[in-house]
Amino acid sequence: MTAARSGYATGVAVSEVSDPVAAARPRMRLRVQPRAVRSGATVQVRARVLARGITPRGRVEVFYRGERVRRVRLDDEGRITTSVATAGRGRQVVRVVYRGAPGMRRVAERARIQIR
Repeated sequence: MTAARSGYATGVAVSEVSDPVAAARPRMRLRVQPRAVRSGATVQVRARVLARGITPRGRVEVFYRGERVRRVRLDDEGRITTSVATAGRGRQVVRVVYRGAPGMRRVAERARIQIR
């Protein structure tokens, strides 16, 4: 690159091609409340995606009984809050997946709830 300005000496800068930067490895905190509910009731799902030195952007997907029930955009602090209606009986799994973004890897967490 060459920089020039009248009244100053012309400057030249050369840079070697650098290696690609490794994608950040985020982690997720997941909380589902309440942990035990009657069938048909809703549970609140709260998640936060964290990564050192970078704020995660994009969306997370919430899965219940193997089906995607929500797709929610992360806020400025990497958080989501949503609710999920329950069905059936027994132990069920709520899974939250962050698919990643440029410079960020994928991360997923799950929480078990009891449906009565």
